[in-house]
Amino acid sequence: MAESSLNMYVFSRPFLCFLARVLEKCQLLVLAILCHEGHEDWMV
Repeated sequence: MAESSLNMYVFSRPFLCFLARVLEKCQLLVLAILCHEGHEDWMV
C-alpha cells in the first residue's frame, strides 16, 4: 500500500502540473475568444 501511494503521488503531481498548464491555456484561449467577441459586440 505504501509503495502504491508513493507511486500515485509521484505520478499524479507532474500530471496535475500538466493539467494545470492545459487548463490555464484553455482559460486564456476562452478569454481571448470572449474578449474578441466582446470587442465585436462593442463595435456593433
